[in-house]
Amino acid sequence: RLVFVVKSLLLITLISSLLDLYYAMVKRVRAENGYPLKEYMKAFKRDLKNGVVLSLLFIIIGLVLYVDLRYVSQSQSLFGAISFGVLSLLAFIWLSLLIYMPIVWSRFSLRKFELFKRALLMVFRHLPVTLILLLSLLVVGVAVYLIPMPLLFIFPSLWVFGVSFLFEGVLRKYMPVDALGDLEKWYINM
Repeated sequence: RLVFVVKSLLLITLISSLLDLYYAMVKRVRAENGYPLKEYMKAFKRDLKNGVVLSLLFIIIGLVLYVDLRYVSQSQSLFGAISFGVLSLLAFIWLSLLIYMPIVWSRFSLRKFELFKRALLMVFRHLPVTLILLLSLLVVGVAVYLIPMPLLFIFPSLWVFGVSFLFEGVLRKYMPVDALGDLEKWYINM
């Protein structure tokens, strides 16, 4: 948990940190295989370069969305209201992909564009799960804000643990039928 928090403070490693936390949580805690820190560090080394690229992309897009939303929220025109609605939808997609992409990446070996397409498909195909994920993230964020230090080290892991129960069911729907029987091997060999 401490390693995740420290590495996430550098925003450019946020995607790879979340990916690796999910990977280590599912593999170690849920499947009781391996050692959490060892699994986390192995995954972090493997995914750092691509994670930094994705994190930078998400940071840039997030900043553009934030600036645009602030600008159009001050407009009193119909165009401003429509623009605010469109930008809010884009912000919803951005935040959802920020959660989905690392988790999907932890399970599938895909090129970046394929990863993006699969994660985007999941965001809308599993909209109730997406809304639960975003609501739970909001609750964790508010809790960490209200009582920062102790919860900063506990809640990310608890959130990922809870999310894994929702998301493993979603991920299984995208795995080939013959691979479902080999799911235990994924936990062991990955």
